[in-house]
Amino acid sequence: MAVEPEQAQKWLERNIANRTLRPSRVKEYATAMTEGRWLYTADPIRFDSDGKLIDGQHRLMAVVRSGCTVEMHVVRGLSPEAQDKVDTGAIRTAADALKVRGFKHGAQLAATIPIVNWLLKGGGFAASYSRDDVVYWTGVHEGLDVILEQAYKDRNLLPCQLAPYVAAYYAARQRSADPAATDEFFVEQLVNTIGLTSGSPALATRKYLLGLREDKRPNNKAAKASTVLALMEGYRHFRADRTLYSMRAPRGGWPVNERVDIPG
Repeated sequence: MAVEPEQAQKWLERNIANRTLRPSRVKEYATAMTEGRWLYTADPIRFDSDGKLIDGQHRLMAVVRSGCTVEMHVVRGLSPEAQDKVDTGAIRTAADALKVRGFKHGAQLAATIPIVNWLLKGGGFAASYSRDDVVYWTGVHEGLDVILEQAYKDRNLLPCQLAPYVAAYYAARQRSADPAATDEFFVEQLVNTIGLTSGSPALATRKYLLGLREDKRPNNKAAKASTVLALMEGYRHFRADRTLYSMRAPRGGWPVNERVDIPG
């Protein structure tokens, strides 16, 4: 049935005893509804035999917040004990969702998407992404899976983690007026080490990143962001035809909260 905001609000008045509301989940759902990305899945709004809402509070609150009318399946008359069994199955992850859509390396792709959007859209590094967000942006960023597939094959040659490398390479290629030059830096020189000489930006970048890996730095958001910024620093020198004999982090660390300058 089509659930309007007014109806959703009335049903929420029957939300007497439920789990703690997660505002981030409501925002995620409401954004999907507003942008037309919300899909009908037949996962029902559930009421028990006393008329109490036992499942669906986040979806209903999102309908209210978005102001959208959304198609939903509604089930009534369940045993009150049914609430204890709701949402106890295995959660379908973003990697799972990508796999069923035919993407071979779903987990790596899901890890790459937030970094790509940071580089191309701004808004801070690695903002929280839901499963549906990852699937949506994978469709938007055409060709990302192709670059990831090749990088995965070359993963033993990479000087850094897979996701930061793929994100930096893809973002650079999207902005580049000379894709062949981008390929030369990220593939021929940085990975295959072809044509590297003293002063080559790719050589300095590679040595710096290999040093970080040998130091066994934590594989967290800050470390991934620093890796991306180091890749972009070397790439900027390469595109500007400037020499770079060694690389080091700026005093105070890499500026992970600033918009990234990507050569055109």
